[in-house]
Order: sequence, then C-alpha cells, then structure tokens
Amino acid sequence: MRSAMHDIPTHGETVTSSAPGKIILFGEHFIVHGTDAILCAIDRHVYVTAAKTESGIHITSDVGELKTSTITEDAPTTALMPLHHLARAAARRAGYSGGITLQVRSEIPPGAGLGSSSACCAAAASAVLGLLGLDVSDTAIMDAALDAERTIHPNLSGADTTASLYGGIFLYNRGVGYIGLEPHRADRFGLVVSNSGTAHDTDSMVRRVQRFRDNHVAIFSRLRKGERELIQRAVEILSDLEAGAAAESLGRLAAINQSYLRKIGVSSPELDRLVDAMQKITYGAKITGAGGGGCVVAFADAGSVRGIVTALQKMGYRDSFAVGIDEEGLVLSC
Repeated sequence: MRSAMHDIPTHGETVTSSAPGKIILFGEHFIVHGTDAILCAIDRHVYVTAAKTESGIHITSDVGELKTSTITEDAPTTALMPLHHLARAAARRAGYSGGITLQVRSEIPPGAGLGSSSACCAAAASAVLGLLGLDVSDTAIMDAALDAERTIHPNLSGADTTASLYGGIFLYNRGVGYIGLEPHRADRFGLVVSNSGTAHDTDSMVRRVQRFRDNHVAIFSRLRKGERELIQRAVEILSDLEAGAAAESLGRLAAINQSYLRKIGVSSPELDRLVDAMQKITYGAKITGAGGGGCVVAFADAGSVRGIVTALQKMGYRDSFAVGIDEEGLVLSC
C-alpha cells in the first residue's frame, strides 16, 4: 500500500499519474444498506498525462474526445465530463487562466465493474493538482476525484476511489471508510476475471435492489445478515497469512455471495451462465460490481490461473484474464 504523499512532484509543465482499477471481492450492494465490503486494487491501470496549453480544456481518451475553447466553458454531458469538471475546478482554485490537456490511456474496460471511472478520476485529479502546484495530499486527491465523479454518479460510496488511491486489499464501510487488511501474499490465491461483454448500469441496479428491499423486507434482512457474517469470515481468512487453503475457502464464500446477489435481482441469464461455467473450473465465482452486466471474478490456486483463463477462452469467453493485486495504489511522476 502506498500513500499518494510519497515522492509527489510539485509544480511542473507536464505531470503523469496512474491509478489501479478494483474488484469487489465481497459486499457489493449490501454496502449501501449498512454492511462492509471487501475490495482489492488490481494490476490494471488508467494513465493520465496533464499538460499546460494556451487555452481551453482538451481531453483525449480511448472512449472519445472532449474539447472546449476556454477553461471556463461548460462541457457537454459525456463520459469525459467529470474530467473536464475536475480540470476547470482545479484551475479556478489555482487562479490559472491558461489551458489544460489531458491524455487518458486505460487498461481497464469501461462499464465492466472494474472501477475504470474512479481510477480515471483519481489519476486525473493527482495529475492536474500536481500540474497546477496545488495540494496533492491523499485528502485533496480524494476530494477532487469524488467531486468529479459525482457529476455523473451523485450517490457513489467512495470505495472504488479508495482502491485506486491506496491499493491493496481492504475493508470498506460508508461510515467508517478504509480499513487495510494484511498485505496480499501472491501464493495464497489467484483471481480470474471474465467480462460478460454487457455493460452494466450502476444506478439502475441500485434502484432495483432498493425495490427488492422495500418489497421483501424480511428476506432482505436475512440476506444482509448473511452477508455481514460472510464478510467477517472472509476477513478472518485474509488476515491469517498462515492459514492454508485460502483460495478454496474464499471460493466457497464467493459462491454463497453470488446466491445472495441472484436473490436480490442483480444477475442476468448471461451472468448466470458465465458464473456457472467459472464455478466448474474454480473454487467459486461471483459477480463483481453492480451486476446486470460487467465482470465475474473467481478464486483459484495461484498456479492454476493461466490454465483456467485458457479453458474459459476455449469455451467462448474470450475476454477472460488473470489479475494480480496492486499493493501500490496511485503513482504520480513527472
């Protein structure tokens, strides 16, 4: 785990930052209703380079381009609007009236539940703040990143941004925030991710769960209690570096967690088929993220992940890959 305060450059003409994506190992959706969640940062990153220009804001990325002629001009509502908002707000605080360019390169598929949006905002926040000579403490980067992302997702918890900033495996609670767990030991378990190819809509899935809770109060209460106990058990496993069979134990919990997610209505026929296929060749699999689409994650022995990826690709799940845990978090450099 790395603090964004370490080795941060100050004022410069070009600044580059990288931030990792994330996987929710346990607890999605239930975190909105009072439970904890367990997340980990993954070794897929977003890279943002910020530079000064004469005027305007110009953002280029794999998902499109956004350009305004002045730094104070409003931006259209697109996927890049949060970055425009971030650059404009930082310029205002710095008293800067010139222009800013942002070049974005991502290794994280968008709309897949792997935290691409939050990683992008965290990397952009640190790069822009560093470029303009503003405060680049953890708190300042977090505040700027969340302010940007909330232009599109006003109710986000901050968990994804926390993963991008600090890295590692951690417990997250909306009231308490971040609680780091023991550093990951690479031989204890492996993670395999497969992308369903269907984009998810976080806001619609959150509303669906809310309706389920309102219409099935007693059932939801039991599921939430079960999720809380499941997460407590997962924390015990992750915190005991001497315990054997961590992959198998965590996989069993993942399968249970998936049964809860199916009951609250955030799975789909496509996701169910993908989960079932992965469960046959791993210790257990579940949706990661909002559901409705996006990715499935499975636990396996570290030495078997390459073979599992190959097997999934032969089944037709071409966008399958192994991920490692990023212990470093956000990195800012000249």
